[in-house]
Amino acid sequence: MVNTCIHRILVHILVCRAIALKMPKNSHTEFILQIWKTFFHCAISFLTQGPLQLQNFSSNKRSKIVARYKDMRRETGFEIRSMWFNLGQHKLDFIPDIVGPVLEMTLIPETGGLFHINLSHFERKRYVM
Repeated sequence: MVNTCIHRILVHILVCRAIALKMPKNSHTEFILQIWKTFFHCAISFLTQGPLQLQNFSSNKRSKIVARYKDMRRETGFEIRSMWFNLGQHKLDFIPDIVGPVLEMTLIPETGGLFHINLSHFERKRYVM
């Protein structure tokens, strides 16, 4: 349970980082691509790690973890999704780098339906460029 508590703290840190990144930009702040890429890679790595895959536990242990800590994969998945939609025109900067990690994330049953990239948007942009 100690590791689960640490995981809960990491989810809180990811959410705080997401809030900071989503803050409105003004003339003195700029979009820093590397910080956003680091967030996505860190969040997806966290979400896909073995100890969070609750389906690998007995139903009793899984129930106790979910009752106490919730399913952290789901919360992290929603945060990743929210951050993706906050990227606006910067989404193109993440293709193709983030495709592999996102596909890995979608293999997890509890998060697969959360993340949907409208690839037709990127196809249209590719032909315009």
